[in-house]
Amino acid sequence: MRKTVAYFLGVFLVFTLGYVLLDPALLLIADWLGPTFGSSLLTLLATAFLLLGDPLRFVALSALWGGVAFLGGLIIRRRVGAVLTMISVFLFFVPILAVSIFNIVQTVSELLAAGGVQDPFTLLPPLPRGLSLATLMEAPVIGRVFEQLVGFMETGGPEGPQEVLTELVTPLMIDFAEKIVIICFAALVGAEVGKRIEGRFAPWSEALRIKLGGKPRPGSATVTAVSTMLTIFLLLVAAPASVSFTPGAAASDDGFFSENLLGFVDEDGGAYVVDLFLDSEMSVGGVDMGSLAGEGLLAAVFVSHDSLLDNLPETGMPEGFDIGSITSLMPPTALIVIYVDVPPEAAGERAEVISSAFSDAFDTSLSQLMAFSPPISNESGVELPPISIVMYQSSAELSEVADALLGQIPVERGGLAEVVEEAFENGRLIPGSTPDSADGTMFFTGFINLAMLSSYVPMEELDRFNVSSLLPSFDAPLGLSGGVSFWENGVQAMPDNIFDPLHLLGVEAPVSFSSDADLSNVLIVAPNQTQEAGPEGQQVAKLTTSAPLADPQFAQMMREQGVRLTVAPPGSTLGSSSFQIIVSAPMPLNVQVAKQATPQVAPAGGEVQVAVTVRNDDDRPMEEVVLDDSASIQGYQMSVAIISGSTTGTWSVLRPGESRTLTYTLRLGSGGVYTLRPASVQYLHEGRTFSASSDSVEIRVPRPSAAAFVAGSVAASWAATAEALDVVTGGNGSTVLTASTLASLALLAFAEIRNFKKWLAGG
Repeated sequence: MRKTVAYFLGVFLVFTLGYVLLDPALLLIADWLGPTFGSSLLTLLATAFLLLGDPLRFVALSALWGGVAFLGGLIIRRRVGAVLTMISVFLFFVPILAVSIFNIVQTVSELLAAGGVQDPFTLLPPLPRGLSLATLMEAPVIGRVFEQLVGFMETGGPEGPQEVLTELVTPLMIDFAEKIVIICFAALVGAEVGKRIEGRFAPWSEALRIKLGGKPRPGSATVTAVSTMLTIFLLLVAAPASVSFTPGAAASDDGFFSENLLGFVDEDGGAYVVDLFLDSEMSVGGVDMGSLAGEGLLAAVFVSHDSLLDNLPETGMPEGFDIGSITSLMPPTALIVIYVDVPPEAAGERAEVISSAFSDAFDTSLSQLMAFSPPISNESGVELPPISIVMYQSSAELSEVADALLGQIPVERGGLAEVVEEAFENGRLIPGSTPDSADGTMFFTGFINLAMLSSYVPMEELDRFNVSSLLPSFDAPLGLSGGVSFWENGVQAMPDNIFDPLHLLGVEAPVSFSSDADLSNVLIVAPNQTQEAGPEGQQVAKLTTSAPLADPQFAQMMREQGVRLTVAPPGSTLGSSSFQIIVSAPMPLNVQVAKQATPQVAPAGGEVQVAVTVRNDDDRPMEEVVLDDSASIQGYQMSVAIISGSTTGTWSVLRPGESRTLTYTLRLGSGGVYTLRPASVQYLHEGRTFSASSDSVEIRVPRPSAAAFVAGSVAASWAATAEALDVVTGGNGSTVLTASTLASLALLAFAEIRNFKKWLAGG
């Protein structure tokens, strides 16, 4: 009886506590894919964590199995029985894992068959907020497999699929075996402790037996010997030795400083402002190019962004897979280190010194994500040495490192750097700081090795443009810093369709070039049909530069390309005209699309009302308006149903200040986060078709309680097992499973009744 109690108690505790202690990264994955694949996914993640998680890395996992095995040994109090019973508890979850995989495979097959889907990407719902590549790397089991795949990219990996599978499975099997060792050890300790305290409970057990009708044992006595046992669980944490690096930056006799500001407006009215500063005196941590870390080093760039990647075009993405699902995986902060003619594995080791320097400079933790060697195009016919790219990631948000990144911009030199500083201080560069702030921003800083770069850029090709004479030539790393900011309605936000980067930055003219700069540039680019329109399809640009462009052919070529060229010496004051272009091409109207869901937290099987509103905030009408939200539940076809309302609406005209709303009701499925895709509107304006979209909307269905999770997992496993047995029993899987289960329970009950009678008789 003690073994039976220990077994069922152990299964219940492991199942329940395993769910309660499930790693947060796995819970985020369950929130993402649970609505699509159902409760079996949560069961799969929980059992995979219990069976295949690394017990030396995840202490909670070791404590769970060790604690349950200790309790089982305490109850059974027999060494062999305790070990075998607790191993049986562990192995109980193997078929649960297999059944969960079977369930998910069945679900995927049904989804593919129901929709006639060829591309599996279309089955994936959008990623919820909070799930990133860093999260996946930290997830038990999944992170381990991902790290190995990245390692294959670095080293080339095994040749055949069988070798790849072996390499992937071996570490997981080691983790599997480690837990069995923990279970055996804890069960033995529990059995020994149980033996020593058994005497303390002997009088109670004897009194209960007599009360139930048993006869007193002859010569029975209370065991009074009590011993105290202290159990210590030791965890050995191997901390890799940190590399101390105090580099001495190489210096050059002739310094170089360049300041650059680029303003660009696209055909949809979005505006980009880019600032770039090149400074040979700037040093981030300082890197000794003569050290091992500097050998073959081409560049290192530290990047942090906020919402900028969300505005990337979806061109080239798989159909039905939104760009947000890719960009949300990207870490908010990253370090990219590039080596020339250095294998990825060696590059990853050398880059650790660079990573340490940047971590100290920006007070943030950087962890290596991957090191790989991309293919190199050989269009020029010149054989180039391979390059290796090492990527690091950090969870630090842009707001946490923005001050340190801005500190790399040479404000003390004046000029265009002061423009960036003023824009940062007035909140225009940090999304959400003010109503006029950028919709997305990225800051970057780092350095580039020009001597190494020259092996990739044939300078003789640039000589005919007089550009090579403008670039510095020295062996020291050239520091770079700057940023990219994006305004979705960059033209509409300004009067008379004037594109003016200074207006977006909240800076007033005049602005001066730095007197310290060897090269200063302000480049403004806009679509065709502007005031200075050129040939059809050609961009129009305005360049103000301090470069000594003595070659008249270069100036003529710029004019032929539609570039208005102005030369201003260092220290010159620039008027507002240097930063403005009047955009006369048709631009999108100021249109707002809002999407809301009520309630945002709903029970499983509950209903949610979705409202989508399009509003014309412009002073010109929208024509042939089509509001479409039919892609809202893409990825949830099997778990979400539209039970009322419509997801599309059309109107012939929407006058200034008018709005239209469509509503519909959804019924949700199992627990998780439902990310409804953005609604889109298309309209006609001045003969051109424009579009706008809303933000996505998240609806959360709470995860089940621990008790509900266990009950649901057992029920789902039962149903899946019966379905699998249908194949070999001609559709009688449920009957066979029920009969075999009842027979097993009957045998167990018979054995336990006999043991109870034996105990009652004093045996």
